[in-house]
Amino acid sequence: MILQEDIEINIRKIEHILNYSKGQGLLIAADSNARSKTWYDTITKQRGKTLEEFLIIYNLYIVNHRTEPTFETTRGSSCVDLMIVNNQLLRCVTDWTCGIQESCSDHKILTFNLGMGREDKPINNTEYVGIRYIIKKEDYGKFEATLASNNDYI
Repeated sequence: MILQEDIEINIRKIEHILNYSKGQGLLIAADSNARSKTWYDTITKQRGKTLEEFLIIYNLYIVNHRTEPTFETTRGSSCVDLMIVNNQLLRCVTDWTCGIQESCSDHKILTFNLGMGREDKPINNTEYVGIRYIIKKEDYGKFEATLASNNDYI
């Protein structure tokens, strides 16, 4: 069993990497063992919430697209293998896929292209270019009530 403390240790390690690579492009491919609907898993667990918060704080982005699960066994499947980038590489990573080729593992092979980011590069509807949230199942009434109750910020 993986404990919540384990993700805190891993997050501290990533913070050190972020500090070391300040201003440089950063790409992290990770078996996060963190489940979240944010990266198209079917459920969100506490590890996923913790990782979501970390990514938001540090302006990091998940490159994964909606696809089949990245991890699959006879006991179940999930989307726990993530490709994470910072702003400097956001426009450089293209053609992300979750492969169907044999990997000799219960984790699927993730592939991508890494090129030069171009500001004039045309953007199509499937290309992710900024912060993105899954909003289809949210409770806007609750959001508006919470926003109204926090009138100090309005």
